[in-house]
Amino acid sequence: QNSPFVLTLGEAEGLFSEGEALFIDSRPKEAFQTGHILGAANLPFEEYKEEEALGLIFLPPERTVVVYCDGSECNSSLELAKVLHQKGLIDIKIFFGGWIEWTREGLPVSSENDPQ
Repeated sequence: QNSPFVLTLGEAEGLFSEGEALFIDSRPKEAFQTGHILGAANLPFEEYKEEEALGLIFLPPERTVVVYCDGSECNSSLELAKVLHQKGLIDIKIFFGGWIEWTREGLPVSSENDPQ
């Protein structure tokens, strides 16, 4: 039960609506700045796969974390989820539909230029 769990779009949207889960975008910073799921944090897998860098990340172990990247062709969400799991996070979910599926459905997004 501690292994990463795959979410459908509906499940991801449900967690988003509840507001309890932290969404983590594993795409490169440039992609994140162009647009991301509203409220998501950016942990680019290419930068954070080094153990030392990941040691700097603090998340409460019981927090639900939803990791995503571009979509089903993208592996970085799965890889980042594995590393976060090794770091002690328990409730990790992967939204394989990612940015592509989220935007296709017109769900809430943000870009770095948005007023907060």
